[in-house]
Amino acid sequence: MKKLLFLAIIMATMTPAFAQSQGPTFNFGNKTVTYDSNGKIIDAVVRNGNTITHYNGESKPTNSTVYDGNNTLNYDGDGKLIEKVVRNGNTIMHYNGKDKPTGSTVYDANTTLNYDEKGKLKDKIVRDANTVTHYDSNGKPIDSTVYSGLNTLHYDGKGKLKYTTIRNGNEVTTVNEDD
Repeated sequence: MKKLLFLAIIMATMTPAFAQSQGPTFNFGNKTVTYDSNGKIIDAVVRNGNTITHYNGESKPTNSTVYDGNNTLNYDGDGKLIEKVVRNGNTIMHYNGKDKPTGSTVYDANTTLNYDEKGKLKDKIVRDANTVTHYDSNGKPIDSTVYSGLNTLHYDGKGKLKYTTIRNGNEVTTVNEDD
């Protein structure tokens, strides 16, 4: 880890004379460095086997992710485990840094079920053609979104239209139905 940090410190002190205004990204083997429009490093990523570590412009690690087949371990900048994600088929289990479950997600092509740490259903998302519906833990619809070409219709849990989002090129207009 010290070797990686040393490499990140060296990378953080490098400022390209040819930095572009859009903030270029450069690859150096297993390292990727991204600069802002002023040529200052804003992110450095070091890949070492199955570990990816992000560093900020001061060469301090901001997070680290270890991929272990079906598992992902996320660490904060101090190296403390903050999240563990375990994938098993269509189930993803979430754990906090103390290895206590914080929830799970079960999904298939059309449905996502989110559970709390006790296994109680928190919400359900159903995708059907152009519609996404969110349900509460009791199975009652909370809201529904219908994608219709450039327009998006947003409904409340009772099926009443709340508002419409209209897209026209780069312009987005929201029309509240209560207005």
